[in-house]
Amino acid sequence: MIGKVHHIAIAVHSISGALPAFADALGLTVTHTEEVDSQGVRVAILPVGATWLELIEPLDEASPVGRFLSRHGEGIHHICFEVDDLEATLAQLKEHGMRLVDDKPRQGVEGARIAFVHPASTHGVLIELHDRCSVAPLTGEGEMPLATGSPHHLPESDGSRGLERGIVQVYTGNGKGKTTAALGLALRAAGQGLRVHIVQFMKGWPYYGELGALQHQPNITLVQFGRAGFVNRQNPDPEDVQRAQEALRHSLDVLHDGQYDVVILDEINVALDFHLVSLEQVLGLFEARPPHVELVLTGRNAHPQVIARADLVTEMVEVKHPYSTGVQGRKGIEY
Repeated sequence: MIGKVHHIAIAVHSISGALPAFADALGLTVTHTEEVDSQGVRVAILPVGATWLELIEPLDEASPVGRFLSRHGEGIHHICFEVDDLEATLAQLKEHGMRLVDDKPRQGVEGARIAFVHPASTHGVLIELHDRCSVAPLTGEGEMPLATGSPHHLPESDGSRGLERGIVQVYTGNGKGKTTAALGLALRAAGQGLRVHIVQFMKGWPYYGELGALQHQPNITLVQFGRAGFVNRQNPDPEDVQRAQEALRHSLDVLHDGQYDVVILDEINVALDFHLVSLEQVLGLFEARPPHVELVLTGRNAHPQVIARADLVTEMVEVKHPYSTGVQGRKGIEY
């Protein structure tokens, strides 16, 4: 039901007045500001690792945040948790007798679907629930999507087409570097002004280095569909199958939309090899690809028919790997 901590909101009289502490002294960076009229607040986002601080300034003293400040002064206003299914979570909370501020979802920052739980039911702490599949985390000025969830907002476009002709690439093999190569392609494409959408199958671990790095790349959207743990190839958890299917449907939506120039389906070959998705479904993605879109599939054990249909196939072959000598994954290199 409840996932990670999405953000912590701090009520302040003035965002500009709070920045000397949070930006100058603590070294955090404001990556997005927005006015949310429905809540009567101005918001500033300051990423911290895989989550962020949210400074909220009232637009009106009579607004809920304005009243909070008049009663309690500046300080933590609420804690936000990410949930997979907001409606189901609200229903479950009702069944447990929890008092809700919102009986149904409403719109939050960047159009996210959110709801609040009354502090009377949570020992004095206002809790916000954020629908994981409604919008991506905010990471830059304007509409800059990233990280987990299912974002649908794109950076401003000048109307020009990025690629006249796209092809299908496959990165496979038992050697290191498949996701790394795809991320390198994404960075190069973004540097040329192309829009990139990365869908990570079977990945939900929040500590991959790319999640933090891509916070500074407004043209790259990354969405994870997976649990944080490993998948049992012989007996996958039903949730693993469900999330892989969600990733596949999301990938189809992105391809049909045609607004991204490069679409990277990270570890989809493994999802097929583990029977979380079918060969027919994967080949359907080939058919859904618009001619101008570059489609990249990564993961070991690529199916022969996937290889046959691709235009470019690179096989990473393990010649030597430090794992064989007992060296474990290193932060910033393997993850």
